[in-house]
Amino acid sequence: MTAGGDMTMLLGMEQKLNYFLNARPGIKSAEDIKGKKVGIGTPSGSLALATYVGLDHLGLVPRRDRITLLNTGSTPERISALFAGGIDAAFFNPEVEQIVVQQGFPMLFDLGKANVPFQSSGLVTSRKYIRANPQVIENLAKAVIEGVVFVQTPANKKAVLDSIARNLRIDRADRLERAYQTISESFPRKPCPSLPGIAAVLKFMTQHGLNPKAADLKPEDIADMSVCKKLEESGFFARLQ
Repeated sequence: MTAGGDMTMLLGMEQKLNYFLNARPGIKSAEDIKGKKVGIGTPSGSLALATYVGLDHLGLVPRRDRITLLNTGSTPERISALFAGGIDAAFFNPEVEQIVVQQGFPMLFDLGKANVPFQSSGLVTSRKYIRANPQVIENLAKAVIEGVVFVQTPANKKAVLDSIARNLRIDRADRLERAYQTISESFPRKPCPSLPGIAAVLKFMTQHGLNPKAADLKPEDIADMSVCKKLEESGFFARLQ
């Protein structure tokens, strides 16, 4: 979108960053991260953005505080780097954070509970496709929203647990329950794009040099609220409550 493409966001699935900051033993506060090495996955991925947002919320500035940010690749590679001492800390998603804790690397900070506005995922397509296929887009949006409601309905818990176990390859009951709770709580019941959340993304992309062109955009340039507006006015959201 920042490259001048025709893409737009129709639904905002996650409006905050659900990541945990885990660190090696001995690091007990944000102050202790100064001068240390932090793994960030890939430079422009959601994990990197979570790292920037989390450090900012903790009052840390990488350059000023001599924090080295290292590209550590995928989640397994980031875990290996932390366990081997290649990095001192990193953010992890809830599905694997418990594994890290059980290996002796305590959780230092819960970014999800900080409730920092941030549009971290959503349903995106091109404006051209929307114009050519309005009914397909509306049906897809309805299906996604109905899926969220299905996941959050207690009577469907077993089916959801089976799906999580199969698709995320989680076999331990405690980890499966943790993943279920996180996933069921992550999505808003009315998943429309969050303009404050998008504004936060643009701000951090600009501030940290991830994409200077983000400074030229407004949240309204990113989000298309027309589908959500139509579903609201038709009573679709009200029927699912």
